[in-house]
Formats: sequence, C-alpha cells, structure tokens
Amino acid sequence: SIIDLAHSLGLTVVAEGVEDEAVGDRLRSLGADYQQGYVIAVPAPSHIITQWMQGRSVEVSADEARPTAKRTLDVLVVDGESLSRRALRRRLRENKHRVVQAHSCAAALKKLEKRMPDVIILDHVIPGQSGLETAPRLREAGYAGPIVLVSGSAPDETAAARFPLDVWPVSSDDEALLIGLVDGYAGKTACNVDEPE
Repeated sequence: SIIDLAHSLGLTVVAEGVEDEAVGDRLRSLGADYQQGYVIAVPAPSHIITQWMQGRSVEVSADEARPTAKRTLDVLVVDGESLSRRALRRRLRENKHRVVQAHSCAAALKKLEKRMPDVIILDHVIPGQSGLETAPRLREAGYAGPIVLVSGSAPDETAAARFPLDVWPVSSDDEALLIGLVDGYAGKTACNVDEPE
C-alpha cells in the first residue's frame, strides 16, 4: 500500500534496511524502486567502499550488460569556502556535470526554490550552522536526492553512526571517492533498469 501510494504521488520508493535476498525479491515484486541495506553492502570505511564500488561496476556490466553511459547531473555544492567550491566545481564540470554553488544553508534553500538538483555536496562547516544541521532543512524544503556530507576527516565506524542514513559522509581528503559517488549516481540514473539495486 505504501509503495502504491508513493507512486501515485509521483515519488520514488527506497526500501531501507533490506537484509536478505528473499525480502529484496519481495520488495522488487511489489514495485520498490531502490533498496538499501546489508544485502547490498555493510557500512565500511571509504577505501573499502571504493573497492566495493569498483568491483560492483565490473560485476554489473559483465553479468547484466547494463549501459555504461552516464547522464549529466545538476549538482549543488554548499561550502563556506569559495576556493573549495571553485575547485570542486571545476572537477565536476570536467566530468560534464552542471554545478550551482551556495555558501550557506540559507543560500542553498534559495537555490532549491528555483530548481531541485540531482545531488547535493554539503560541507560539514558552513556559515550559520553545520552541514549536519543543514541536511534536514534541505529535506524539509523538498529535496529527496543524495546528500554527500564532506567532513574534515574520514568518519570511523563510531563517528559514522552520527550521520542520518540518507546522508553519505566523505572525507574532504578523499576527492576521488566524492567524484566517484557523483559519477556513480549519474551512471545509475542513466540506466533504465527493471530491478532496483
């Protein structure tokens, strides 16, 4: 009923906490668009996730012959430091993404009034309030896509527990993972796939 209700409202359904294949198969048959949980991967440090993503993309393209094309994404970068915003914008534009910038929570909310981005990259330290405090405000404004929260250091397992499940913490030192997450999401959204991942 919840899946049908969400679809009737034009929403995408993400089933969270899926722990085994049987539950995943049942959710897929009921029409859930995406799945998240231990059946796909367990929480891990960024270097493990990077290896997992690389292995998964090879496995998916070899076994399921999915297209490798990716679409251009609209990315909102929220960072109080203009040099950081410009450097990240340059890297994302090299990968053919459109980038809009904001320096604070208030500026980001104004950008959302004009257009919803596909991905938000949110620095943990921004003027006025932290990125962790800003993330729920972005959700309240209607943004439903991924939020990548950039922090000064890689979160260990204990620290990662502070982050909401719909926010991906990434170290500011791990630019490759950050760009990889955005590009991976672009590749995923470009594919017309019958079954959720």
